[in-house]
Amino acid sequence: MYVCVCYALSKTKLCTLISQGAQTLSALQNKCGAGTGCGTCVYKLKNLLSKEKASEAENEGNIKGPGEKSSPHRQD
Repeated sequence: MYVCVCYALSKTKLCTLISQGAQTLSALQNKCGAGTGCGTCVYKLKNLLSKEKASEAENEGNIKGPGEKSSPHRQD
């Protein structure tokens, strides 16, 4: 599915660009032009950026360091 029809940019492509460092609307616009044509997709881009940031934050919280237990309950 295209998020930005003007530049034929799919959600997959945009998520890849976000994961590669385009973490803001302006960075995404500079990288691929999304949202700079008719502008209709800007709200979708903002939503996608928010979801990707939330997903990254959630994934960072789930990463366990050496010796950490996956259970929140302490087991001695």
